[in-house]
Amino acid sequence: MIPSVVRALAILWLLTDVAGPALAGDAPRRAITHEDVWLSLRPGALAASPDGRWIVASVAEPAYDEEQKRSDLWIVPADGSAKPRRLTSGKGSEGDPAWSPDSARIAFSAKREDDDIAQVYVLDLGGGEAQRVTDWPGGAKSPRFSPDGRSILFTGMSYPGALTEEDNRKASADRKARKYNVRAYDSFPIRHWDRWLDELRPTLAVQPLDGASPARDLLADTALRRERGYGGRLGNEGDALDATWTPDGRGVVFAATTNRDLGARAEVQLSLWLVSVEGGAARRLTSDEGDYSAPEFTRDGSTLLAKVQPNSKRWVYVADRLVRWSWPSLEGRAVITEGFAESVGHTSRRPTTAACSSSPSRRGTIACSRCRSRAASRWSSGRSPRAPTRASRSAAVPRRRHSRRSGRVP
Repeated sequence: MIPSVVRALAILWLLTDVAGPALAGDAPRRAITHEDVWLSLRPGALAASPDGRWIVASVAEPAYDEEQKRSDLWIVPADGSAKPRRLTSGKGSEGDPAWSPDSARIAFSAKREDDDIAQVYVLDLGGGEAQRVTDWPGGAKSPRFSPDGRSILFTGMSYPGALTEEDNRKASADRKARKYNVRAYDSFPIRHWDRWLDELRPTLAVQPLDGASPARDLLADTALRRERGYGGRLGNEGDALDATWTPDGRGVVFAATTNRDLGARAEVQLSLWLVSVEGGAARRLTSDEGDYSAPEFTRDGSTLLAKVQPNSKRWVYVADRLVRWSWPSLEGRAVITEGFAESVGHTSRRPTTAACSSSPSRRGTIACSRCRSRAASRWSSGRSPRAPTRASRSAAVPRRRHSRRSGRVP
């Protein structure tokens, strides 16, 4: 499966002209310009279908004008047997693709002509137009099909005190109707790079696909969301909650923080939490040993995986590691990439098996490693998969670690 994914990514890169017209055989040789680099199409993370036959990626089309930026979904056979083809062609941006369990539908987020803000759409690969399935006032993104394919989990932005979709709709209407645009801040942070933050906070909601039921806010009126420092992971695309369904479809595991308000003088760390789809209090699953993200279950449902950036009193920058627990007991925590020289980047489940694949981050390269479920005995004993060999790391640049005390590179 790994070679197929790499081939599919290479084909997606080349055949959709992602690398730019400079790769065309009949193009005249010339110096690379800023436009060549900035305006090159850029494929995002890959989403492999559960049956292992297809790979979907969001391909971004950058622009100097913010209003002209867009992204569409492309699909390519996992074995590289055919050229990629464009699945969507909207005026706005479409991303966050996720497959249904039967590999027949794709959910994604998009802001289309009639949308004030991005919502979740579902496209049936058997034919027809994509249908909008959410109407969350604060916008909906990061969709995930439930194990039975009947509902979609998504991240939405919620107003303070709002418990339902209708509460958020009323708060959104009140905000649009007010005659002033002044914000009062009483906690940290107030800004993320070049973007001012507002009072909205991320929440997790489940949207049944019966066409009639409203979305249910899983974190409404929970002690977690009332925490002053509550939030997800801040990024250029806003506040996000990495989340995944539990194998039985009765709960959701997600990463969130409760100390963002202390970010000016302390490390902001995200922990893993579990909440029932029927509501109730969110239960914390991890302690303060590191910053967690990207929870995922192996396909057989026996193991919970996540990335963690371990705490260190010595180093400022620490490589992300891949960890696992037995599920649902949460016993036998083990770092399964302990011997890796690189930081773990994107992780995904391998279709048709219970294994996972991870891409360690390197400067200018991507390497894939495998963590097989048949190595359960190795995991239970706490031993790690073999680290990459010297030959496989020959193109990598040694990781630079900075001393927290002196700031020097040892």
